[in-house]
Amino acid sequence: MKNTLKYASNYDEIISFIFDEEDFITKRIINYYKEYLLDTKGSDNKCIRELDESVYEYLTDNKFNIFVTNYLEELEESNDDIDYYNNLDINLPKLYKRFKSDSLNTISSTRWL
Repeated sequence: MKNTLKYASNYDEIISFIFDEEDFITKRIINYYKEYLLDTKGSDNKCIRELDESVYEYLTDNKFNIFVTNYLEELEESNDDIDYYNNLDINLPKLYKRFKSDSLNTISSTRWL
């Protein structure tokens, strides 16, 4: 575990993050993160870093939080009986990359008043 934590630079902030107990998605993401790091033997440092970064951004960036929440709710409504929380180590970093790409392509107004 100690070896794994050196690749999870946001571990303390993520584990101690205070959230509403009724926020099912955040609860599942944080629990998955904990279990993933406990079960990982440090074999895939890139996946650990990407998951750590994407979970941290989910918790601290409101826009990314909304993006992930909307995405997961849409998938759940599709009723295809797939648990999308099982592969968060793959899905969440992919969503974060897509979110960053989309936000770079969005031009915001820089009008001065």
